[in-house]
Amino acid sequence: MNDIGFVILHYKTFSDTKNCVESILHNVPQSPIIIVDNGSNNGTGEKLRMEYYDEKYVEVLFTGKNIGFANGNNMGIDYLRKSYQPQFVVVMNNDTLILQNNFLEIIENEYKISKFAVLGPQIIINDGSNKSNPVEQIADTTRIVKILLFKKQVKLLLNRLHLNRFLHDAGTSTAHKEKYNNLKRYENVKLHGACWIFSKNFFEVYSGINNSTFLYFEEDILYLETVKKGLLTVYNPDIRIKHFEDSSTNCIVKNNREKNIFVLTHEIQSLKILMNFLRLSDVNH
Repeated sequence: MNDIGFVILHYKTFSDTKNCVESILHNVPQSPIIIVDNGSNNGTGEKLRMEYYDEKYVEVLFTGKNIGFANGNNMGIDYLRKSYQPQFVVVMNNDTLILQNNFLEIIENEYKISKFAVLGPQIIINDGSNKSNPVEQIADTTRIVKILLFKKQVKLLLNRLHLNRFLHDAGTSTAHKEKYNNLKRYENVKLHGACWIFSKNFFEVYSGINNSTFLYFEEDILYLETVKKGLLTVYNPDIRIKHFEDSSTNCIVKNNREKNIFVLTHEIQSLKILMNFLRLSDVNH
């Protein structure tokens, strides 16, 4: 049995995934790393397999086609758990880096204290800020989801009609009050999907991430599922990663309008699934 194992969902960007893997090998050596090539179709999955052919702890799986964020990660989670039985499973975006060699030690210490189901690190982005985790907004009521759904449907329509210049984001007001101090530890919070650390407590209830969405709002569903089952989520800023943000999405699309349409289309699909999830939860209560 291994103390810890890693799942990295890869899509097209070879250098990002390689850098992520190297950061793990350097800081958490002799830990199994499962790279899941999510239908890249540009040869980078095969290139990664050749790159790590002689590396005992790195394996590359192939989905054959893009099966989405949750399904792709679940493929890696399932293989990792069956093959290595790690105490902790870390699901990381391929455009992230581990920044410390006591990564596992902090996780183990946190688990001794809290017996967490899901743990999230401090996430540092390109400009050096760390406001990504914990996530402040939670789509946890049908009213919130309806409002979000309407706004995104309007934005999608305007983008498709080449009228996106009329869009204004009212959510970026400088008067916004921040809910969390990102240098403090928090429990029962929504955690950013760039890096989730799962313990055996999570897998006693769930076999993986809810796979009903293709992309987006997995964080909200994960948070709601943990709350529903009385599982603990923890944000611990002593764990730190770097996140380069939207690397795979930027690889898919050619311009801002195309990116907006891609993101909004999948966000709308996921919001509809989230709405059904909330309605079913209400019925069950």
